[in-house]
Amino acid sequence: MKLGDRVEVEFRNRKYDATFVNQEGGIITVKLRSGYNISVPEAECRIRLVQEAPRVEEEGAPGTGNGSVVILTTGGTIASMVDYATGAVRPVKDPRIILRGAPEIAESGEVEVREVMNVFSENMRPADWVRLAREVALEMERGKRVVVAHGTDTMSYTAAALAFMFEGLPSPVVLVGSQRSPDRPSSDAPLNVAAAVKFSSLPIGEVGIAMHGSISDESIVLHRGVRSRKMHTSRRDAFRSIGIPPLASLSHGNVSLEGHARAPSGAVRLNGRLDERVSMVYVHPTLQGSDLEAMADGRRALVLMGTGLGHCSSTLYDSIGRLVRDGVHVVMASQCIGGSVNMNVYSTGRELQSIGVLPAEGMLPEVAYVKSMYVLANYPEERFAEALLTDLRGEVIQREVQL
Repeated sequence: MKLGDRVEVEFRNRKYDATFVNQEGGIITVKLRSGYNISVPEAECRIRLVQEAPRVEEEGAPGTGNGSVVILTTGGTIASMVDYATGAVRPVKDPRIILRGAPEIAESGEVEVREVMNVFSENMRPADWVRLAREVALEMERGKRVVVAHGTDTMSYTAAALAFMFEGLPSPVVLVGSQRSPDRPSSDAPLNVAAAVKFSSLPIGEVGIAMHGSISDESIVLHRGVRSRKMHTSRRDAFRSIGIPPLASLSHGNVSLEGHARAPSGAVRLNGRLDERVSMVYVHPTLQGSDLEAMADGRRALVLMGTGLGHCSSTLYDSIGRLVRDGVHVVMASQCIGGSVNMNVYSTGRELQSIGVLPAEGMLPEVAYVKSMYVLANYPEERFAEALLTDLRGEVIQREVQL
């Protein structure tokens, strides 16, 4: 039997109508009609096949059609299952698992699912961002709307990279993830995916992230990719828009635009160049100048996550000065979740600027890190500071909105 087969399980004189999940280590796991999974010893039950799940090669199998929306999968929890032998989450071979629990999408024929890669997002690298951007551009040039299924851990980094590389978009690119795998009854994947598909039809030219807006199922929100951050390790509403309202929300089946979004362009314009010779360092009390210099070895830019308004210990000044003289662009962001860097308030900030440190102003540190890669690859060296501080995709804000 295979994943998705409809089965009848008899266990301790009771019969259960269920969906087959897996059979491993003498344990059979099935999903009941209630949505809950049970695992029973193989030796103590009888299992009978009622109906086979559609195979990928079968015509009309969910997610294999030529729909108007393409979901490009990259891996992560949203494309994983619980391994009931170990309790761990593992990737699955069939990316169509992301349609589980969303029958209205799976059966509509609107959505095609295609795997680009299958990795947990902590393993994503800049080369993967470029590869993904090219796949997105290919689908859009075919007239498709695009949703990207992605692991949540580094989804903000990928969203920022796509946002900068796409200099023009005819429709949104919507990244979507989940905090719980699709085979779990409590999974947030079905609602997130359904909302992402709806968001993909909005008349905007942005890269966004679709995730729960609260721990309940009341709403799904679309965050601007260059103003979002994962704020919780496990809650459904882990993502937040920082300093701005979300771009859109979906509640009770209705989509509403919330914030000012970029207008769509007439065609896809992709500039798929990134220079990954950038490092980011979290400033802390025992950070040594030698640590900074080691992290900057072979790099063209170094983003410091400074304290408060953009500060670091004066013991680091000599090393920072050497890096600047050697041609490394040193950028100062803040560890704080809200607010902007302002290096004119305290003498510390003014001294750092005199050394050559560039304030990142209101940019999130992760975004300054990714944007540095984009600027280094696409602008002359002498224009680095100007380009970094120019608002390209809504990443630089002048005034925060308290949410």
